[in-house]
Amino acid sequence: MHSNLGHVTRLAPGEVDRLIRVHFPFLHADGRQITIEELAPNLARLRMTVNERSLRPDHTISNAALFELAEAGLLAVLLAELGETAPRLAATTLTISFLGRARALDVLCEARLVKRGRRLAVGEIELRSAGDPALIGHVTATCAALPGAVSR
Repeated sequence: MHSNLGHVTRLAPGEVDRLIRVHFPFLHADGRQITIEELAPNLARLRMTVNERSLRPDHTISNAALFELAEAGLLAVLLAELGETAPRLAATTLTISFLGRARALDVLCEARLVKRGRRLAVGEIELRSAGDPALIGHVTATCAALPGAVSR
């Protein structure tokens, strides 16, 4: 099967969450809870519930946890558009700027699809602590369709 990011199908949050759990289980490793709160065309809003394994000794959220949330946001917005027939996806670049302290609060993620081509998609992700409008992270990311269909 030829990979293509051009096919468009809209899925509900529960369906996208199921695809993420099946095909990208590492995003829920260590008891991490990432919830899809909203999907709209080219947009996904997610929440990561804070847990002890996501915290550093100073009670701030680890950069690795924020990185995974950003990747989950990009995957959610793409899977919502591509659906069950989605190609295998892999982040090829993900650049994150940490702009503020990630306090031990839930983290909100807003992922927007900036451009989608046949094989590459570019996204922009904003990370915020729940209840605080200030950015704690700004992310740009590129995701590629790998050859072959998703299989598991």
